[in-house]
Amino acid sequence: MKQCASLGMARELSSTRTWCRCLKRWSTLLTILMSKSARLPALVCLLLLAATHPMSVSRVQLQIDGAVVAVNWRMQVQTLLEVPVLELDRDHDAQISENELRAAWPRLKVYLEDGLLLSSGSEIGNFKIAGWQRLNEEFDWLSVHGTIEFDARPQALQVATSVFFDEGNPDHRMDISVSGLRTTEMSVLLSSDRREWTFEAPAAFGDYLGFGFHHVLGGYDHLAFLLALLFGVAGGAALVAAVTAFTLAHSLTLVCSALGWLSLSPSLVEPGIALSIVLTLWWHRRGKSNYPWKPALGFGLLHGFGFAGVLGEIGLPSAAKATALFSFNLGVELGQLSFILPVAGGVWLLRRLLNREQQQNAVRLAAIALGAFGLKVFAELILANSTAGAPYMLLAALIPSILATAAAPKCFRDIAQSWLLYVIFVCGQSAASWMN
Repeated sequence: MKQCASLGMARELSSTRTWCRCLKRWSTLLTILMSKSARLPALVCLLLLAATHPMSVSRVQLQIDGAVVAVNWRMQVQTLLEVPVLELDRDHDAQISENELRAAWPRLKVYLEDGLLLSSGSEIGNFKIAGWQRLNEEFDWLSVHGTIEFDARPQALQVATSVFFDEGNPDHRMDISVSGLRTTEMSVLLSSDRREWTFEAPAAFGDYLGFGFHHVLGGYDHLAFLLALLFGVAGGAALVAAVTAFTLAHSLTLVCSALGWLSLSPSLVEPGIALSIVLTLWWHRRGKSNYPWKPALGFGLLHGFGFAGVLGEIGLPSAAKATALFSFNLGVELGQLSFILPVAGGVWLLRRLLNREQQQNAVRLAAIALGAFGLKVFAELILANSTAGAPYMLLAALIPSILATAAAPKCFRDIAQSWLLYVIFVCGQSAASWMN
C-alpha cells in the first residue's frame, strides 16, 4: 500500500511538473507574440528554463528592396550548442568559446545557408551570409546577415526551414518578419509542426488606398502646406479650385515618377516641400492675390515627387501597377480632404464668432507660427542635405526682399517674427540639450 501510495504521489508530482513546464513554455511564447517591439528582451523568460532549454528562439528579419532580400538572423548560441552535427563544443564544457565558434564557422555557415529557403514563384533564392557577430544582450546571441537575390522583385515570398528542428531542439520557435512586401510588416512564428509559410502579395486596391491615406495624415509637411493654402481661400469656390489644382499637379508628377518617366533627387524635393510652406504662406499674406490655386498648382508638382518617393519604398505590384497607383493617389486625396474639410469648417465658425480685429490677430498669429514651423523643417533638411543647401539658402535669404514690398508691410513683419520665433526655438532646444 505504501508503495502504491508513493507511486501515486510520484505520478501526481510528475504530472504537476509537466504542467508547470508547459505553462512556462506557453507564457514565454505569448510574451514574445504580444510584444512585437520587445521580442528579444522578452526572452529573459527563457532563463527560467535554462537547465533543459526547452524553448529556444531565433528571429529572422527579411527586408525586400527591389529584387534583393536583406536577411538579419539572430539566434541563441545555446540553440547552436544543441545541434550535435555542428560539433561546436570541442572541449565538451557545455559552452562555446569565441575560438570554437570561429573554428566551426565554415560548417555553421553552410548549415544556416542551406537551412533557410526562400522562393518567389518558381524561383528559389540562394541565401548568402556576408558576416556574423556575437552579441551579449541579456542572452548570448549569434547574429548573421546576408542577402538573397531574385531576378525580379518578389510579389509573394515563400519561406521554409528545417534548421534546429530535427538535429537540435524540437521545441525551437523561429520568428520570421517581412518588410517591404506590403505597406505593413508581416510576421509568422514557425515551429517543428509548421516549417513553412507564404507571405502573400498585397491586395492592391485596399492596401495602397490605406497607405496613401495614412501617409498624408502622418506627413506634417504636406499638412502644413495645405494649411498655408487656406490663407488665400476666401470662399468655397476658392477652396475647390485650390484642392483641384493641387490634386492635378501632384497626380501628374506622382504618376510620371512612379513609372520611371521623371525623377528628382530627394535632397532637392524634401527641402523644397518645406520651403513651399513658407513661400505659399507669404504669397497669400502679401494681400495682392486671391488665387490660391496658383501656388497649389506650382508646388503641387514638387509634392508629387515626394509622394512618389514614399511609394517607391514599397514598390508597385507588377501585376496591378495601375490599380495600386490609382488607389494610392485616391488614398492621398481622401486623407487631404479628411484634414482640410474640418479645418475649413473650424475657420468658417471662427469667422462667425470673432470680430474683424480678432480675426486679423488670429490670422497673423497663425501665420507666424506656421511660418516658423516651415522654417524649422526647412533648416533641418538643409543641414541633413548639404548638397542642396547652397541654392536653397540663397532663395530663403531672398524671401523677405521678394515678398516684403512696401505695399505689404505686414508680410515683412510676419516673416521677421517667424524667423525670430524659429531662432528662439533653436536656442531653447540647444539650451535644453546642454543642460541634459
